[in-house]
Amino acid sequence: MFATAGQSAAWVFGFYDRACRHGDQTIAALGLEAETARHVGQADILREAIDGSAGLMPGNSNPPPGGGDYWAAHRARLQDLADQFKK
Repeated sequence: MFATAGQSAAWVFGFYDRACRHGDQTIAALGLEAETARHVGQADILREAIDGSAGLMPGNSNPPPGGGDYWAAHRARLQDLADQFKK
């Protein structure tokens, strides 16, 4: 999840706003108790570092395929993008 150099700040903020509205509408329609998930952002990263598991829930490893080399290269691409904006 990252913005490309060709996407304007207005586009990024608009996308974020649409995503927030979608989430709000989903919660309003279903209620908080209707949907559970294992992923909780930064807390999930800590849990993964502790127990090594990843994915939606035990027994459902839903991260996209690619393996360690793919994800290492993906992270490097994201870091390169971020480094372009350091001041």
